Amino acid sequence: TVRELARLAKPVVVIPGNHDCVDDGSIYHRVDLRDAGDHVFFVGDPAGQELAFEDLSLVVWARGIQSHDPSNRPLTGHRPGNPDLWRVVLTHGHYVPDGESSHRSSQITQEEIGRLQCDYVALGHWHRFLDVSEGDVRAFYSGSPSDPGSGGASVNLVTFDPAADVRVERRTIE
Repeated sequence: TVRELARLAKPVVVIPGNHDCVDDGSIYHRVDLRDAGDHVFFVGDPAGQELAFEDLSLVVWARGIQSHDPSNRPLTGHRPGNPDLWRVVLTHGHYVPDGESSHRSSQITQEEIGRLQCDYVALGHWHRFLDVSEGDVRAFYSGSPSDPGSGGASVNLVTFDPAADVRVERRTIE
């Protein structure tokens, strides 16, 4: 993985998910993603972290999972980024639509998404493509790039265009 990340020419932001939490046995204590280069950013801070990429007119607030349990709320601590830049939220959790209750871990509610002051929310946890946008906030699960059993392996191509706003295209991978 480190070797593949090193090949990329653009910034890469990595957050831990429920299978690679930052706990005592975490893979991130054994593998240093910084070995891939200065363009790879690992956000392991349980409070989240803001990364500004001004050359891309982009600010990313990212928060991974330290502990995958019902008390974990992935959007806790989010602060809106610079409104003059494209604002992206990157997190990992279980989406819960309004009117539904869940006892699942790492919940992200429809209402929470709608309150975010950002242009796009990139979500991980569900291994299928799903649009969970709310109001003016575009929010998507991309699916899994390596799980064809979940409706086809896929990634999202997200385009930030001042003239056309945010476009999201599902790209299947064979």
